[in-house]
Parts: sequence; C-alpha cells; structure tokens
Amino acid sequence: MANLSRVGSDCKLYYDKTETNPANRFYALVANAIDVEMSISSNTATFASRTGSWEAQAPTLKTAEISFGYEYRIFDDNATPGADAVFDDIMTSLTAGTVYRWVVADNVIDNTGITWQGLEMYGHVTEFAGSQPLQDGVTFSCTIQPARFVYSGTVYDPEWQQETGLAANTA
Repeated sequence: MANLSRVGSDCKLYYDKTETNPANRFYALVANAIDVEMSISSNTATFASRTGSWEAQAPTLKTAEISFGYEYRIFDDNATPGADAVFDDIMTSLTAGTVYRWVVADNVIDNTGITWQGLEMYGHVTEFAGSQPLQDGVTFSCTIQPARFVYSGTVYDPEWQQETGLAANTA
C-alpha cells in the first residue's frame, strides 16, 4: 500500500513580489523557510434569546496568518556574502509595508502537471523576530497577515487553491 501522507519537507512556501496583474504569477521559493504554519479561522457572532437556553454561533469574517522560521545565512548558494534576496524582500515588506502574494502549498508549484493545494493570499510581513542561540543556527520568526489587494476593481481575498501545474515561472 502506498504512503499517501505528506511530511513538511514535501510542502513549500512561495512568494510573488510582482504586484501586477494577478493572472501573471512568478513564484519564488522561500528555500530557507523552516516550520511553516498557516492558520485560517472564522470569527463568530453570538445569538441568544430569552426564549431558549442555548447560545448559537454564526460565522462572520475569516482570518488568515502564515508564520515560519527563516534560517539566516551569511552567504547565498553561490558563496556571495550578504546576498539573500528573500531576506531582503522580507525586510522590505516589513519596513515599507510592501505587499507580496504568498502561497503555502502541499507540493512543488511548477508547470509539470503536479497537483498542489494550499492557501494563496496577498499579505505583508507584520513580525520578524530574531533568535541567536549559542549552540544553534540563527533564525528569524516571521508572520504574514493578509493585505487588501485590489486590481482592476476586483478585491483579492485569501483563497484556498487546488491546481494541477501552473502556467507560471517559478524561481
């Protein structure tokens, strides 16, 4: 019997920093991401009346959050000091409020016909906290919150996607 379970190393975190037409996607892999978590939840309204003995809940606005650890490196894969474009983009999103499109996927996203699903949302970095333990690697805890993104009069809310392949370039 085949093992149909996924482990975290199968899953991927991507971002797209091209704030243009949402139909055009250019995802870059966040290769140094560790322990990626996403949360999707719904706020609720409470209804109660004096004629009954129970409270009832009704869903209202939804919330989403992506959080992950980021392994800090002094060199990039080509041994170039200080060249970490993803780190620079995360800092730009935090300090300038720049909005990127983020995807937490259960598989690689490419144009080879592989099926993937996950949360896709426009968001910005709201937290970036560093940890420098004495006997472990330097990491940063990063939190992404949804951002309002409007293109040609259409609002793009966070959305659960399921696709086979993707007609996009991925780095």
